[in-house]
Amino acid sequence: MGAGLEASPGRALLERAVERALKVGGGLLLSVGPGSSLVFEQALVNEEVWLPTFAEIDVSARLLLLKGVKQHQEIRFSDYRKLSVETTEDVRAPQP
Repeated sequence: MGAGLEASPGRALLERAVERALKVGGGLLLSVGPGSSLVFEQALVNEEVWLPTFAEIDVSARLLLLKGVKQHQEIRFSDYRKLSVETTEDVRAPQP
């Protein structure tokens, strides 16, 4: 599998690519074709927490030697909001 990890202040990017067929159960259960890839990007939000901003999945696979799957999907994450929650605790002795 080819891989790349790239980072800069406030941003991290992970890329993985299948260079040769990946087989599970000798290819009987699952076979992922070469060229399938995953890109995952995170950003530092509000200088506090790393959250995902982008994901891209490109896969070509065969399941149980019967079902072929080709999928390309892009997912973008945005508009993160900071929430505040107030909690209280009331601990009492058990009643007989």
